[in-house]
Amino acid sequence: MLQPVKQTHSEYALFLENEHRQALLEEEERKKREQIKEQQRATEKAKNDLLEKLKAQEKLEDSQLLEQGTARELISEASEKLTEALQQGQGNVQFDKGCSGDAVCWQ
Repeated sequence: MLQPVKQTHSEYALFLENEHRQALLEEEERKKREQIKEQQRATEKAKNDLLEKLKAQEKLEDSQLLEQGTARELISEASEKLTEALQQGQGNVQFDKGCSGDAVCWQ
């Protein structure tokens, strides 16, 4: 009668040990999944941060291009007016200290 009790006890101990191992494996797998999810969240956040920086950079570049275009137009317009004034005045340009320092004044 003692033999079946020992066998049952042994089987039960083996069952508990297997359950414990299974629980440890499941916990390890859960931790790995959580770690992978955390890495994916960090990667997604880094990607989104980089995309925001890229958008801001593109916006800045667009703004600078617009400013450069405006500056070119103003320079071209001023150059045309200067050329026209020089052609009309045929060199009637004098240096006059009375018109704001060492400026060139048109006569």
